[in-house]
Amino acid sequence: MSAPPSPSPAAPASGHAEPSFWLALRGVCLLAWKAQWTWKRLPWRLVSAFALPLLAYLVVPSQKQWQERHTIMGDPKAIVISYFARLDREKIPIEEERRAKLLSLFQEEYSRAESQMFNSQLAAQPLAALREENLTEVAPPIDLQPVIFQPQEILPVEIVPIEIQLVQTQSVAIQPMTIPQAEIRVPATVEELRVELVNACINRIQSRAREFLSEAQHKPLRLASKRAWDRARQRAQEKMGNWAEPFYRLLIDFYFFIVVPLECVRQCGGLIREEAQAGTLSFLATRPLSRAKLLAAKYLAQTGWLQASLLAQTLLLFMVGGLRGVPALGALLPLLLGAQVLAVFAWSALGIFLGQATNRYMAMALVYGTVVELGIGRIPTNINALSMMRHLKTLLANNPDLQALYEWPATGVPFSLFALVAGVGLFLGLAAALYSWLEYHHVSEMQK
Repeated sequence: MSAPPSPSPAAPASGHAEPSFWLALRGVCLLAWKAQWTWKRLPWRLVSAFALPLLAYLVVPSQKQWQERHTIMGDPKAIVISYFARLDREKIPIEEERRAKLLSLFQEEYSRAESQMFNSQLAAQPLAALREENLTEVAPPIDLQPVIFQPQEILPVEIVPIEIQLVQTQSVAIQPMTIPQAEIRVPATVEELRVELVNACINRIQSRAREFLSEAQHKPLRLASKRAWDRARQRAQEKMGNWAEPFYRLLIDFYFFIVVPLECVRQCGGLIREEAQAGTLSFLATRPLSRAKLLAAKYLAQTGWLQASLLAQTLLLFMVGGLRGVPALGALLPLLLGAQVLAVFAWSALGIFLGQATNRYMAMALVYGTVVELGIGRIPTNINALSMMRHLKTLLANNPDLQALYEWPATGVPFSLFALVAGVGLFLGLAAALYSWLEYHHVSEMQK
């Protein structure tokens, strides 16, 4: 009978490290990021990356285009044509040279007034300095000639004695009289300053027109222009938006508060369910990691990709703003990028939670946005703290241009930072609890 075989020697210990969360995160990141750069997805990536910047370039006007669409003084040529028609009705002749000179005068003064009112620094400079800069005319120096008295022949005068009677009177102290100085009224608002600029333009036109128009020709000018000048004063009293407002509306209202949340929910909502439908979830679940750690690894990997892609999208939008001449973008960029980092983490956590709660996570995201963000977030009480958009608005309100446009409150920044971080932790905790409790089957997920 043969002897039993001797036991085989123990296998040498492998030099590979034991599976851990960081190694799992590395592997999930490589898989997630590599899947985004396939040749099949590359055309869609390029289209989605440049579609919004191209739309912004087409929609956002330059400063010159905006000024042409939002004139206060109106069309000078139309006013001059109306004046010439009035002269023809009243049969008052006017030479072609004076016609051309009057049209040139209107165009020059209207262009000057528009450039003063639409000055990009109009809202930043003190109103008193603006008034002095735009309204003060340099008066010509007064030539004071010395008056020389020539001696004249002195005629003899007969002196008649007068009897003078002294009367005792009470002495009265004469107080020096102070003449009040003329008060210079400084316009309190930009609208009042614009009205003064319109009046100054009108006065200059009337004054310069007197130099080459006769009295009979000058009187109809005031009557023909009265209605147009009254409309100009009325438009000057109205509040006018910032010429860069279309860019801010596209950047904040559409991109930051619509595109970014929906993109985060769309890409993070199906992280687990897509693995279940593809049949690879069971393979991932056999790794020596808990379900909560696996979900956290997939969340961080997908969020990292979103941070990179949305960063490139934001930089392209700011490049379009720079091409259009939008001012103060350098001060807005760091603040917006910092708020976007927090927003991507928050919206991605919400997306992964909704993806664990239901397979219709996009529909649930729209319901959540309507009820919580657009409904509760606009209630002027403490309950609006449940809205993540409300806290993001508080962070963005520290930019003066956005604060002036939207009038968001800029107080409570530390609380808003805490609320956003707490929201990320809450949604991730709920998603991890659901993933640990629910069971995902390949067949049932494919049927859904």
